[in-house]
Amino acid sequence: MSSDVSNNASTSMSINSHIVPYSSITANEHENKLRRSKRRRIEASFGPDFITTFLTENVDLDVLSDELIATFRTLVALAAIHNLVIHQMDVQMAFLNGDLELDLYTSKQWYEKFNSTLVGNGFVINEIKNFWSSKFEMKDLGETDVILGIKIKRTPNGFSLSQSHYIEKMLKRFNFIDVAPVRTPCDPSIHLRKNKESSISQTEYAKIIGSVIFFMNYTRCDIAYVVSRLSRYTHNPNGEHWNAFHRLLRYLRGTMDWHLHFNKFFAVLEGFCDANWVTDYDKVSSTSGYVLTLGAGAISWKSSKQTCIARSNMEFEFIALELAEQEAEWLRNLLADVPLWGRQASPVSLHCDTHAAIGVAKNSMYNE
Repeated sequence: MSSDVSNNASTSMSINSHIVPYSSITANEHENKLRRSKRRRIEASFGPDFITTFLTENVDLDVLSDELIATFRTLVALAAIHNLVIHQMDVQMAFLNGDLELDLYTSKQWYEKFNSTLVGNGFVINEIKNFWSSKFEMKDLGETDVILGIKIKRTPNGFSLSQSHYIEKMLKRFNFIDVAPVRTPCDPSIHLRKNKESSISQTEYAKIIGSVIFFMNYTRCDIAYVVSRLSRYTHNPNGEHWNAFHRLLRYLRGTMDWHLHFNKFFAVLEGFCDANWVTDYDKVSSTSGYVLTLGAGAISWKSSKQTCIARSNMEFEFIALELAEQEAEWLRNLLADVPLWGRQASPVSLHCDTHAAIGVAKNSMYNE
Protein backbone atom coordinates (compact mmCIF):
# COMPACT_ATOMS: atom_id res chain seq x y z
CA MET A 1 0.00 0.00 0.00
CA SER A 2 1.24 3.44 -0.82
CA SER A 3 1.74 6.03 1.86
CA ASP A 4 0.33 8.67 -0.50
CA VAL A 5 -2.92 10.01 0.95
CA SER A 6 -5.09 9.62 -2.14
CA ASN A 7 -3.72 6.18 -3.00
CA ASN A 8 -4.10 5.06 0.57
CA ALA A 9 -7.74 6.13 0.61
CA SER A 10 -8.56 4.30 -2.60
CA THR A 11 -6.84 1.18 -1.30
CA SER A 12 -8.86 1.18 1.89
CA MET A 13 -12.08 1.56 -0.11
CA SER A 14 -11.13 -1.43 -2.25
CA ILE A 15 -10.23 -3.66 0.66
CA ASN A 16 -13.19 -3.00 2.94
CA SER A 17 -16.80 -3.69 2.05
CA HIS A 18 -18.26 -1.31 4.60
CA ILE A 19 -19.16 2.27 3.67
CA VAL A 20 -16.26 4.69 3.78
CA PRO A 21 -17.27 8.34 4.31
CA TYR A 22 -16.47 10.73 1.50
CA SER A 23 -14.42 12.85 3.88
CA SER A 24 -12.00 9.94 4.41
CA ILE A 25 -10.39 10.73 1.07
CA THR A 26 -8.46 13.46 2.87
CA ALA A 27 -7.06 11.21 5.59
CA ASN A 28 -4.73 12.83 8.06
CA GLU A 29 -1.19 11.75 8.77
CA HIS A 30 -2.14 10.02 12.00
CA GLU A 31 -4.50 7.68 10.14
CA ASN A 32 -1.78 6.92 7.61
CA LYS A 33 0.65 6.01 10.39
CA LEU A 34 -1.91 3.64 11.89
CA ARG A 35 -2.43 1.91 8.55
CA ARG A 36 1.28 1.57 7.93
CA SER A 37 1.94 0.28 11.44
CA LYS A 38 -0.85 -2.30 11.03
CA ARG A 39 0.81 -3.58 7.88
CA ARG A 40 4.16 -3.78 9.65
CA ARG A 41 2.56 -5.82 12.45
CA ILE A 42 1.07 -8.25 9.93
CA GLU A 43 4.33 -8.47 8.03
CA ALA A 44 6.30 -9.07 11.22
CA SER A 45 3.96 -11.90 12.26
CA PHE A 46 3.36 -13.66 8.96
CA GLY A 47 6.16 -12.40 6.72
CA PRO A 48 6.24 -10.27 3.56
CA ASP A 49 4.87 -13.15 1.46
CA PHE A 50 1.61 -12.89 3.41
CA ILE A 51 1.23 -9.31 2.17
CA THR A 52 2.29 -10.26 -1.35
CA THR A 53 -0.13 -13.15 -1.51
CA PHE A 54 -3.14 -11.45 -0.01
CA LEU A 55 -2.84 -7.77 -0.83
CA THR A 56 -0.92 -7.27 -4.06
CA GLU A 57 -2.68 -9.80 -6.29
CA ASN A 58 -5.45 -7.27 -7.06
CA VAL A 59 -7.65 -9.20 -4.64
CA ASP A 60 -9.76 -7.54 -1.96
CA LEU A 61 -9.50 -8.90 1.55
CA ASP A 62 -13.26 -9.54 1.48
CA VAL A 63 -12.75 -11.89 -1.46
CA LEU A 64 -10.69 -14.07 0.85
CA SER A 65 -13.61 -14.87 3.13
CA ASP A 66 -14.68 -18.51 3.40
CA GLU A 67 -18.08 -17.73 1.87
CA LEU A 68 -16.72 -16.11 -1.27
CA ILE A 69 -14.08 -18.78 -1.81
CA ALA A 70 -16.80 -21.43 -1.45
CA THR A 71 -18.91 -19.49 -3.96
CA PHE A 72 -16.01 -19.48 -6.41
CA ARG A 73 -15.53 -23.24 -6.13
CA THR A 74 -19.30 -23.78 -6.46
CA LEU A 75 -19.37 -21.88 -9.74
CA VAL A 76 -16.40 -23.87 -11.04
CA ALA A 77 -18.22 -27.09 -10.09
CA LEU A 78 -21.34 -25.96 -11.98
CA ALA A 79 -19.23 -25.04 -15.00
CA ALA A 80 -17.72 -28.54 -14.99
CA ILE A 81 -21.11 -30.24 -14.61
CA HIS A 82 -22.61 -28.27 -17.52
CA ASN A 83 -19.47 -28.46 -19.70
CA LEU A 84 -18.98 -24.69 -19.79
CA VAL A 85 -15.89 -22.57 -20.47
CA ILE A 86 -14.78 -20.04 -17.85
CA HIS A 87 -13.72 -16.62 -19.12
CA GLN A 88 -12.19 -13.75 -17.17
CA MET A 89 -12.43 -9.99 -17.63
CA ASP A 90 -10.75 -7.26 -15.61
CA VAL A 91 -12.50 -3.97 -14.94
CA GLN A 92 -10.07 -1.06 -14.70
CA MET A 93 -10.69 0.96 -11.51
CA ALA A 94 -13.87 -1.03 -10.90
CA PHE A 95 -15.05 0.80 -7.79
CA LEU A 96 -14.94 4.17 -9.51
CA ASN A 97 -17.65 3.00 -11.94
CA GLY A 98 -20.41 2.88 -9.35
CA ASP A 99 -23.20 5.47 -9.61
CA LEU A 100 -23.30 7.28 -6.26
CA GLU A 101 -26.64 8.35 -4.89
CA LEU A 102 -25.08 9.90 -1.79
CA ASP A 103 -21.74 11.49 -0.95
CA LEU A 104 -19.97 8.28 -0.05
CA TYR A 105 -17.61 5.73 -1.52
CA THR A 106 -18.56 2.06 -1.39
CA SER A 107 -17.91 -1.10 -3.35
CA LYS A 108 -21.62 -1.96 -3.08
CA GLN A 109 -22.46 0.72 -5.65
CA TRP A 110 -20.19 -0.93 -8.21
CA TYR A 111 -21.65 -4.39 -7.62
CA GLU A 112 -25.20 -3.08 -7.97
CA LYS A 113 -24.42 -1.34 -11.25
CA PHE A 114 -22.56 -4.33 -12.65
CA ASN A 115 -25.34 -6.73 -11.63
CA SER A 116 -28.08 -4.62 -13.21
CA THR A 117 -26.04 -4.31 -16.40
CA LEU A 118 -25.42 -8.06 -16.50
CA VAL A 119 -28.98 -9.17 -15.78
CA GLY A 120 -30.48 -6.70 -18.20
CA ASN A 121 -28.42 -7.79 -21.19
CA GLY A 122 -28.27 -11.60 -21.21
CA PHE A 123 -25.43 -14.08 -20.93
CA VAL A 124 -24.15 -14.67 -24.52
CA ILE A 125 -20.42 -14.54 -23.92
CA ASN A 126 -19.13 -12.60 -26.96
CA GLU A 127 -22.05 -10.19 -27.02
CA ILE A 128 -21.84 -9.49 -23.31
CA LYS A 129 -18.08 -8.95 -23.51
CA ASN A 130 -18.54 -6.36 -26.24
CA PHE A 131 -21.37 -4.74 -24.32
CA TRP A 132 -19.37 -4.54 -21.09
CA SER A 133 -16.41 -3.07 -22.93
CA SER A 134 -18.68 -0.35 -24.29
CA LYS A 135 -19.91 0.51 -20.80
CA PHE A 136 -16.74 0.10 -18.73
CA GLU A 137 -13.01 0.21 -19.30
CA MET A 138 -12.32 -3.54 -19.39
CA LYS A 139 -9.57 -5.92 -20.38
CA ASP A 140 -10.55 -9.27 -21.88
CA LEU A 141 -8.27 -11.90 -20.36
CA GLY A 142 -9.83 -14.72 -22.37
CA GLU A 143 -10.27 -18.20 -20.97
CA THR A 144 -9.33 -18.22 -17.30
CA ASP A 145 -5.85 -19.49 -16.48
CA VAL A 146 -5.06 -18.01 -13.05
CA ILE A 147 -7.49 -16.28 -10.71
CA LEU A 148 -7.19 -15.46 -6.99
CA GLY A 149 -3.77 -17.09 -7.06
CA ILE A 150 -5.27 -20.40 -8.24
CA LYS A 151 -4.30 -22.13 -11.47
CA ILE A 152 -7.37 -23.34 -13.35
CA LYS A 153 -6.80 -26.10 -15.85
CA ARG A 154 -9.43 -27.42 -18.23
CA THR A 155 -9.46 -31.23 -18.31
CA PRO A 156 -11.37 -33.71 -20.52
CA ASN A 157 -13.83 -34.21 -17.65
CA GLY A 158 -14.11 -30.68 -16.27
CA PHE A 159 -11.66 -28.47 -14.34
CA SER A 160 -8.83 -28.82 -11.86
CA LEU A 161 -7.57 -26.21 -9.38
CA SER A 162 -3.96 -26.11 -8.21
CA GLN A 163 -1.59 -23.93 -6.19
CA SER A 164 1.58 -25.90 -6.86
CA HIS A 165 3.43 -22.70 -7.82
CA TYR A 166 2.74 -21.13 -4.41
CA ILE A 167 3.57 -24.29 -2.50
CA GLU A 168 6.88 -24.62 -4.33
CA LYS A 169 7.68 -20.97 -3.63
CA MET A 170 6.95 -21.40 0.08
CA LEU A 171 9.00 -24.59 0.40
CA LYS A 172 11.97 -22.93 -1.30
CA ARG A 173 11.70 -19.85 0.90
CA PHE A 174 11.79 -21.90 4.10
CA ASN A 175 14.39 -24.39 2.78
CA PHE A 176 12.11 -27.41 2.64
CA ILE A 177 12.21 -28.09 -1.08
CA ASP A 178 14.79 -30.88 -0.76
CA VAL A 179 13.19 -32.82 2.12
CA ALA A 180 12.10 -36.44 1.83
CA PRO A 181 8.33 -36.64 1.19
CA VAL A 182 5.92 -38.57 3.41
CA ARG A 183 2.54 -40.04 2.60
CA THR A 184 0.46 -38.56 5.42
CA PRO A 185 0.34 -35.01 6.83
CA CYS A 186 0.49 -36.07 10.49
CA ASP A 187 1.27 -38.92 12.84
CA PRO A 188 -1.96 -39.80 14.70
CA SER A 189 -0.01 -41.36 17.57
CA ILE A 190 1.54 -38.00 18.54
CA HIS A 191 -0.50 -35.86 20.94
CA LEU A 192 0.49 -32.23 21.15
CA ARG A 193 0.20 -30.04 24.21
CA LYS A 194 0.81 -26.41 25.13
CA ASN A 195 4.39 -25.31 25.56
CA LYS A 196 5.02 -23.88 29.03
CA GLU A 197 8.67 -23.14 28.35
CA SER A 198 10.35 -20.65 26.00
CA SER A 199 9.18 -20.70 22.41
CA ILE A 200 11.33 -21.89 19.51
CA SER A 201 11.43 -19.68 16.38
CA GLN A 202 7.94 -18.31 17.00
CA THR A 203 8.15 -15.73 14.21
CA GLU A 204 9.21 -18.32 11.65
CA TYR A 205 6.45 -20.67 12.81
CA ALA A 206 3.84 -17.93 12.36
CA LYS A 207 5.12 -17.06 8.89
CA ILE A 208 4.81 -20.65 7.67
CA ILE A 209 1.36 -21.02 9.27
CA GLY A 210 0.18 -17.92 7.39
CA SER A 211 1.36 -19.40 4.10
CA VAL A 212 -0.09 -22.86 4.72
CA ILE A 213 -3.50 -21.47 5.73
CA PHE A 214 -3.65 -19.84 2.30
CA PHE A 215 -3.31 -23.20 0.53
CA MET A 216 -5.70 -24.92 2.91
CA ASN A 217 -8.50 -22.39 2.43
CA TYR A 218 -8.34 -22.43 -1.34
CA THR A 219 -7.50 -25.89 -2.71
CA ARG A 220 -6.04 -28.23 -0.06
CA CYS A 221 -8.85 -29.64 2.06
CA ASP A 222 -6.63 -32.63 2.86
CA ILE A 223 -4.52 -30.59 5.29
CA ALA A 224 -7.37 -28.76 7.06
CA TYR A 225 -7.26 -30.89 10.21
CA VAL A 226 -3.48 -30.72 10.63
CA VAL A 227 -3.31 -26.97 10.02
CA SER A 228 -6.15 -26.41 12.48
CA ARG A 229 -4.20 -28.26 15.18
CA LEU A 230 -0.81 -26.69 14.48
CA SER A 231 -2.22 -23.16 14.36
CA ARG A 232 -3.32 -23.47 18.00
CA TYR A 233 0.33 -23.31 19.08
CA THR A 234 1.43 -20.35 16.94
CA HIS A 235 1.99 -18.10 19.95
CA ASN A 236 4.47 -20.42 21.69
CA PRO A 237 5.74 -23.41 19.65
CA ASN A 238 8.26 -25.92 20.96
CA GLY A 239 10.25 -28.78 19.43
CA GLU A 240 7.29 -31.17 19.30
CA HIS A 241 5.22 -28.63 17.40
CA TRP A 242 8.06 -28.05 14.97
CA ASN A 243 8.47 -31.77 14.38
CA ALA A 244 4.78 -32.04 13.53
CA PHE A 245 5.12 -29.00 11.28
CA HIS A 246 8.11 -30.50 9.48
CA ARG A 247 6.05 -33.60 8.71
CA LEU A 248 3.31 -31.43 7.18
CA LEU A 249 5.86 -29.64 4.98
CA ARG A 250 7.30 -32.98 3.88
CA TYR A 251 3.78 -34.07 2.97
CA LEU A 252 3.28 -30.89 0.94
CA ARG A 253 6.56 -31.55 -0.84
CA GLY A 254 5.33 -34.95 -1.95
CA THR A 255 1.85 -33.72 -2.92
CA MET A 256 2.82 -30.35 -4.36
CA ASP A 257 1.29 -31.13 -7.75
CA TRP A 258 -2.04 -32.37 -6.44
CA HIS A 259 -5.16 -30.80 -7.96
CA LEU A 260 -8.69 -30.26 -6.74
CA HIS A 261 -10.89 -31.77 -9.46
CA PHE A 262 -14.41 -30.89 -10.59
CA ASN A 263 -15.91 -33.36 -13.06
CA LYS A 264 -19.10 -33.89 -15.06
CA PHE A 265 -20.97 -35.82 -12.39
CA PHE A 266 -24.58 -35.38 -11.41
CA ALA A 267 -25.34 -32.03 -9.77
CA VAL A 268 -25.91 -33.43 -6.29
CA LEU A 269 -25.03 -31.47 -3.15
CA GLU A 270 -24.06 -33.68 -0.22
CA GLY A 271 -21.94 -33.44 2.90
CA PHE A 272 -19.74 -35.59 5.10
CA CYS A 273 -18.94 -34.76 8.72
CA ASP A 274 -17.02 -36.26 11.59
CA ALA A 275 -15.53 -35.35 14.95
CA ASN A 276 -12.83 -36.74 17.17
CA TRP A 277 -12.60 -36.99 20.93
CA VAL A 278 -10.12 -34.76 22.72
CA THR A 279 -6.71 -35.77 21.33
CA ASP A 280 -4.42 -33.19 22.96
CA TYR A 281 -3.74 -33.73 26.64
CA ASP A 282 -4.29 -30.11 27.69
CA LYS A 283 -7.50 -29.62 25.70
CA VAL A 284 -11.09 -30.15 26.81
CA SER A 285 -12.82 -29.55 23.45
CA SER A 286 -13.20 -31.94 20.53
CA THR A 287 -12.54 -31.11 16.88
CA SER A 288 -15.26 -30.95 14.21
CA GLY A 289 -14.73 -31.42 10.51
CA TYR A 290 -16.86 -31.45 7.39
CA VAL A 291 -16.61 -31.38 3.61
CA LEU A 292 -19.44 -30.60 1.22
CA THR A 293 -19.33 -31.70 -2.40
CA LEU A 294 -21.15 -30.72 -5.56
CA GLY A 295 -20.92 -33.23 -8.38
CA ALA A 296 -18.35 -35.13 -6.29
CA GLY A 297 -16.05 -32.09 -6.14
CA ALA A 298 -15.24 -30.49 -2.77
CA ILE A 299 -16.64 -26.95 -2.63
CA SER A 300 -16.54 -26.25 1.12
CA TRP A 301 -14.65 -27.69 4.08
CA LYS A 302 -13.63 -26.86 7.61
CA SER A 303 -11.83 -28.34 10.60
CA SER A 304 -12.05 -26.46 13.87
CA LYS A 305 -12.12 -26.87 17.63
CA GLN A 306 -15.62 -27.10 19.03
CA THR A 307 -16.73 -24.09 21.03
CA CYS A 308 -18.45 -26.10 23.77
CA ILE A 309 -17.52 -29.13 25.85
CA ALA A 310 -19.20 -32.39 24.81
CA ARG A 311 -19.92 -34.99 27.47
CA SER A 312 -20.30 -38.03 25.22
CA ASN A 313 -19.45 -39.46 21.84
CA MET A 314 -22.98 -38.70 20.65
CA GLU A 315 -22.74 -35.04 21.68
CA PHE A 316 -19.49 -34.16 19.92
CA GLU A 317 -20.65 -35.99 16.77
CA PHE A 318 -23.96 -34.13 16.89
CA ILE A 319 -22.15 -30.80 17.22
CA ALA A 320 -20.16 -31.64 14.09
CA LEU A 321 -23.37 -32.61 12.30
CA GLU A 322 -25.01 -29.31 13.22
CA LEU A 323 -21.99 -27.33 11.99
CA ALA A 324 -22.11 -29.15 8.65
CA GLU A 325 -25.85 -28.51 8.44
CA GLN A 326 -25.33 -24.76 8.74
CA GLU A 327 -22.91 -24.77 5.82
CA ALA A 328 -25.15 -27.07 3.76
CA GLU A 329 -28.11 -24.74 4.28
CA TRP A 330 -26.04 -21.76 3.18
CA LEU A 331 -24.85 -23.55 0.04
CA ARG A 332 -28.36 -24.70 -0.78
CA ASN A 333 -29.61 -21.11 -0.60
CA LEU A 334 -26.65 -19.99 -2.72
CA LEU A 335 -27.49 -22.53 -5.44
CA ALA A 336 -31.13 -21.45 -5.37
CA ASP A 337 -29.97 -17.97 -6.45
CA VAL A 338 -27.90 -19.30 -9.38
CA PRO A 339 -29.95 -19.48 -12.61
CA LEU A 340 -27.75 -22.31 -13.86
CA TRP A 341 -29.00 -24.52 -11.01
CA GLY A 342 -32.46 -24.34 -12.58
CA ARG A 343 -34.53 -25.91 -9.82
CA GLN A 344 -35.83 -25.36 -6.35
CA ALA A 345 -33.51 -26.06 -3.46
CA SER A 346 -33.68 -29.77 -2.67
CA PRO A 347 -32.79 -31.55 0.59
CA VAL A 348 -29.09 -32.15 1.21
CA SER A 349 -27.78 -35.54 2.30
CA LEU A 350 -25.41 -35.28 5.28
CA HIS A 351 -23.42 -38.39 6.13
CA CYS A 352 -22.43 -39.11 9.73
CA ASP A 353 -20.76 -42.26 11.10
CA THR A 354 -22.47 -42.34 14.52
CA HIS A 355 -25.90 -43.96 14.84
CA ALA A 356 -26.60 -42.18 18.13
CA ALA A 357 -26.14 -38.72 16.58
CA ILE A 358 -28.25 -39.71 13.56
CA GLY A 359 -30.98 -40.97 15.89
CA VAL A 360 -31.06 -37.69 17.83
CA ALA A 361 -31.13 -35.69 14.57
CA LYS A 362 -34.18 -37.67 13.38
CA ASN A 363 -35.99 -37.58 16.74
CA SER A 364 -38.73 -34.96 16.67
CA MET A 365 -38.52 -34.53 20.47
CA TYR A 366 -35.09 -32.90 20.05
CA ASN A 367 -35.99 -30.82 17.00
CA GLU A 368 -39.21 -29.02 17.78
